[in-house]
Amino acid sequence: MNPLAHNGAALRKAAWPLLVLAALFFMVWFAPTQHAFEGISKYQSVHLPIETASLIISMLVFGVAWNAYSKDRAANIIILACASLAVGLIDFAHMMSFAGMPDWVTPAGPEKAINFWLAARFIFAAALLSVALRPWQPLARPDTRYTMLTIAILVSALVYWIGLFHQDALPRTFIAETGLTTLKIAAEYLIVALLLIAAILFWRQALAGKPREAAGLFIVAVITVLSELSFTLYSDVTDVFNLLGHVYKIIAYIILYRTVFVGSVREPFLRVLSAEQSLQHANRALKTLSAGNKTLLHAREERALLEAMCRAVVEKGGYLLAWVGYVQQDEARSIKPEVWHAVQPGYVESLLASWQDVALNNGPSGVTVRSGEATICQDIASDPLFAPWRDEAMQYGYRASIALPLHDNGSTFATLSLYADTTDAFTEDEIALLSEMSEDLSFGIRNLRMRAERDQALREKQHFLETIQQGLQDTVQAIAATVEMRDPYTAGHQRRVADLAAAIAGEMELPHEEIFAIHLAGVVHDLGKISIPAEILSKPARLSEIEYDFIKTHPQAGYDILKDIDFKWPVAEMVLQHHERMDGTGYPQGLQGEAIILGARILAVADVIEAMASHRPYRAGLGIDSALNEIREHRGVSYDADVADAALRLFSENKYQL
Repeated sequence: MNPLAHNGAALRKAAWPLLVLAALFFMVWFAPTQHAFEGISKYQSVHLPIETASLIISMLVFGVAWNAYSKDRAANIIILACASLAVGLIDFAHMMSFAGMPDWVTPAGPEKAINFWLAARFIFAAALLSVALRPWQPLARPDTRYTMLTIAILVSALVYWIGLFHQDALPRTFIAETGLTTLKIAAEYLIVALLLIAAILFWRQALAGKPREAAGLFIVAVITVLSELSFTLYSDVTDVFNLLGHVYKIIAYIILYRTVFVGSVREPFLRVLSAEQSLQHANRALKTLSAGNKTLLHAREERALLEAMCRAVVEKGGYLLAWVGYVQQDEARSIKPEVWHAVQPGYVESLLASWQDVALNNGPSGVTVRSGEATICQDIASDPLFAPWRDEAMQYGYRASIALPLHDNGSTFATLSLYADTTDAFTEDEIALLSEMSEDLSFGIRNLRMRAERDQALREKQHFLETIQQGLQDTVQAIAATVEMRDPYTAGHQRRVADLAAAIAGEMELPHEEIFAIHLAGVVHDLGKISIPAEILSKPARLSEIEYDFIKTHPQAGYDILKDIDFKWPVAEMVLQHHERMDGTGYPQGLQGEAIILGARILAVADVIEAMASHRPYRAGLGIDSALNEIREHRGVSYDADVADAALRLFSENKYQL
């Protein structure tokens, strides 16, 4: 249930109980004055349990809210928690000071008890008003809650000091045989005024639907108003108004505890639910990625590859529609749907019928072509990019979409569009995995185009291809089994390093199969980081020596995962050695010179360039110029001279861009 519906239901449910409590107040008010109990000793048998219960509930409110704190939760609940602690401590002093109780530091009596009572009620009212006025936002600094706790304890201590040792300095609030003084009644009305303002604010927040706790806090404020009004009317500490005020107080405390408890339990539950939904989205994207990679392995022709990819996305990934549009070679760079697959056919056919009249290049696909990046529409019903096709898309049940670019030589030649049946369907992790899939598809298409130009060579190397296919299949399975443990940075980093390493190998005119092997090793070169805790990988500060030593174990961990896969090339060894340096300063084995295999030397240079040029968790990207200067300055020392020269040529001659 959304917050607006929740608050509306809570207000409707509370309407009759509030009316009953109000009616009870007026019945007692207009009835003849009477004592609830004869004598203070009998009244204590009720007062003591009520105050004890209120004290316990106050401490429960504090304990639940304090221990359920998270950095994402609104600080308003922490304000209530600290105020409840202070109110509970002062209520204890009130209970111990009530007439008929044994002397506690100083003699018990109505005046002493009322002083503590007013202090507790004022703190409670002020806290409710503060919560109502403050935006429901987390603390800017989580440790501020300890400052709030300290203030609550200090305020309680100040009230104790004044109430126990300086009571005579305070104005009178109760006169025996006469009753409450004007000051005491005025103080109660001030507290009522604060509570009424808080109640009005909570009412407005509840009607607006935020926060979910607003309805409960509104009810607490209203019942506390009835309680305080009762305490303006009694003439003796044992009469019915005093009892009624305490009953209202305990009811308000119970509702406050329920409101805080439900909110404190709900927040972690919603975080778990959100994590579960994110995992479901990631699994959906992972299934799509796995199915797409299998399609890549068996593809022999470009159109058949795209048809199979669209079919796999819908049938295996669970999306409602997938279509590929090619950029036309006209002045407007219009986009024409070429292949598609849908749960319910008809939508793309309508696009194809009108694609020259309603230009698709003005929609999400066009934005993707121009930007070269994915375009996400999380709500088709409200996204202006979908205006020309919104009604028809809604009829087919499409609620969100993503348009992914397909690249060749740095330009976008086509887009792959996926449609989902829910709004906000694409999480960050899912977008990262789908973007990786589109890059895989682009790489596959580039390979197919090169393969078409070299059919004769491919026929002569059929056995080689079969070996690669089996190796790729094993690799995909290894990645699929571990991808959920990877951070999004590693996935993008590995892909970029793989592409750059393949380009360097091509510049060195290595055989095609060796280039492919280096690219494959690049795709999984940081696979061993699955053994590194996420908090170390994403730490936004410099690593400690112990943490860095832990990071340095990832080449060995990646090698251990890959060593038993039957590759034709030393892919696992490339992963193991990609942090070795020519002068022996690398890790994990400290190899030197020709002891490091060529593929690892190429990966080392590609890894350094990409890592320095890109953003890292602990620093912003240093830029491509800094990265190339590092390679240039340590050419022949840390990095293989031929590899360094090839990498520098790629960028100086504009043959490659990150």
